[in-house]
Amino acid sequence: MSKERKRPTIAKPAIDYATVLQFAAAGESPSVIPGDDGQQPSQGPVATVHKGQVALTVELKEELHAALQREAARKGRTVEDLVRKILAKHCKGD
Repeated sequence: MSKERKRPTIAKPAIDYATVLQFAAAGESPSVIPGDDGQQPSQGPVATVHKGQVALTVELKEELHAALQREAARKGRTVEDLVRKILAKHCKGD
């Protein structure tokens, strides 16, 4: 007799696009996180971006990401530092 497992239902997050666009146009944090109950999250990943810098998210193939990790480890650097140096060198002439 085998017991059938039920799959949990996963709902897509609700996104208030007007708030997202307002946030992007203003360049600052919204007072309320869209889809939240108004409470600031107590834990979770937080990205700190220093003045004069921009956070960049890039989708890479797993093989390329692994190669970046290996090269960063070989040089004793972080992937972030390695990518920053590669981009700076590549875009220097522009």
